[in-house]
Amino acid sequence: MESKIFINGLIAEKFGSEYVRNRTPYFWVEFIETKDLGIIHLPAYGSMHTYKIIDEKKWLLSKLKYNF
Repeated sequence: MESKIFINGLIAEKFGSEYVRNRTPYFWVEFIETKDLGIIHLPAYGSMHTYKIIDEKKWLLSKLKYNF
């Protein structure tokens, strides 16, 4: 199975202010998981904007909804 790893800084732009504003107890990794976008954050993969697709359909809907 092919790995679906990508870099996208727009995710942090869209959700960064919400993450900071809500003073969430989560780290960014857990925060992104709670958004249920069909992706997970890979913080130790080389870039702070590195993600992996875990659900193609959810990710497609998220890209359309949030204009990624």
